Amino acid sequence: MHNGAHAQYYASVRVRQPKKGYEDEVYFDWNSSRRTGAYAVGGSAGSSSPRAQREDEARRKAEEARLDKEQDRLAAEAEERERDLPEGLEITPDLEAMLRILRELFAPKYLSFARPFTDPAEAKENGLDCHLATVRSRVVAGAYKGLGEFAVAVRDVFASCYLTQGHPDRSPVSKKCERLDAVFEQNITLLPRYLRDAASLFAAPTAVLGPREEVAPSANSFTGRRQTQVQAVSTLRLVESFKQRLAAESDAQKARAARERRERLIAEAEAWASESIDTPALETL
Repeated sequence: MHNGAHAQYYASVRVRQPKKGYEDEVYFDWNSSRRTGAYAVGGSAGSSSPRAQREDEARRKAEEARLDKEQDRLAAEAEERERDLPEGLEITPDLEAMLRILRELFAPKYLSFARPFTDPAEAKENGLDCHLATVRSRVVAGAYKGLGEFAVAVRDVFASCYLTQGHPDRSPVSKKCERLDAVFEQNITLLPRYLRDAASLFAAPTAVLGPREEVAPSANSFTGRRQTQVQAVSTLRLVESFKQRLAAESDAQKARAARERRERLIAEAEAWASESIDTPALETL
């Protein structure tokens, strides 16, 4: 009887078994030799153990520390570059605005999409001949007479990317360019009125597209997106307008060539008829 009582009492016991990533409690039925319980520690199967959570937290903090260190390094480099201004260079409001905008474009928070345009090595790797590092060097050297020339140079970088890489919907590099383009135009809008007017897209468009391209208050982009309207004023909008104008000119040229060919064929047919057909005989018939 003693043995029977113990057999009945131990018919179902808890057995702790360590699992990889979590610990579970399993009820084991000695009579049927099968597991009858469910996971009890750590929630459901697959949930992280305290150790795994601590490891994830440590990795996250290490990554944050690395990014902070990278940001501090880039900020220090930016300050060093600004201290390298040549002696005798007059610090005008235009120059201050250029340096402030460059500091923003080279900011660590935009590294994820700005690097192809701020790092010459990565620009070359992505097939970009024009990058902002050159613009920054020219600013430090005092090459730009005013903010307008600086704005044209920056927009030339963006326009060259759109023309060589394609529309942002079809090119990851152009997609990054579109984001940095928006950052630049936003910083232009934050300038005082007289500087903002001098550097606006209407006063200082890109020179890559040739003669000044007129920008209407609203323009539609049909070259890559599903009739998506480019709301913000940007170099992308300027390039899209340029492409549409080129397409319209190409269509007009083709139509003009077809019309001239048709007129030439008609003239040749009339000349042949006047030379080959006997008019009196034709009248007799």
